[in-house]
Amino acid sequence: MLGNLDMVIIVVVLLALVFTGVHIAISLGITAALGIYLMMGDVDFMLLVATRTINEYNDFVQKRLSQIPGVESIDSRIVLEETKHTTELPLD
Repeated sequence: MLGNLDMVIIVVVLLALVFTGVHIAISLGITAALGIYLMMGDVDFMLLVATRTINEYNDFVQKRLSQIPGVESIDSRIVLEETKHTTELPLD
């Protein structure tokens, strides 16, 4: 959790890779997304989303994310505890 926000990691698989991270953000009007990442491997995108409640998250998935043409699957992971977060790079 981040303050009083629930953190959710969402992985999205598309039928065809037709979006970039910017296109997904614009398509969804995501203000809750802390990060959107184009991925290599078995998923196409990973989103880090913050919502106030699980119901708010469910509305986001049901009414916005799942309505994007080409979305084949959505899988979510709720963050229970952040054990490490840094933006400092180990430049030795």
